[in-house]
Amino acid sequence: MHELNQRLANLSPEKRQLLLERLKQAKPNTIGPQPRTGEPLALSFSQQRLWLLDRLEPQSPTYNIPQAYRLRGVVDVGRLRDSLNRAIARHEALRTVFQERDGQPQQAILPHLTLALPVIDLQPLPPPGTGTAGATAGDRGGSICV
Repeated sequence: MHELNQRLANLSPEKRQLLLERLKQAKPNTIGPQPRTGEPLALSFSQQRLWLLDRLEPQSPTYNIPQAYRLRGVVDVGRLRDSLNRAIARHEALRTVFQERDGQPQQAILPHLTLALPVIDLQPLPPPGTGTAGATAGDRGGSICV
């Protein structure tokens, strides 16, 4: 970086002005969508490892990362569902599945995937601290997840 700064400092005022004008005309280097032919894609090394582990121990939750959030107040379930589905539509990684063709794993990007977002109403449950199993989990500092 020091060398670049030195080279910029040594430019004549005319060359510096020309450089600034060219930089202003340059288009930003953004990552655009990659063309898709609809053909399955090869797995990355990390994906191959996960696929192999799933073959050795099918349906294992080892690499699942469960997360629970406590939402307070009124939740507009429809808007929450729509927000999540928009994120899924925007990010291919959230729509990528593994398929097997001729014994070889491949990844396929689903064109559409819609999350249903089921709702479980916990209001009928007794409040924490009333001696129920859920309250015991809460007393240990954990969250009650259903």
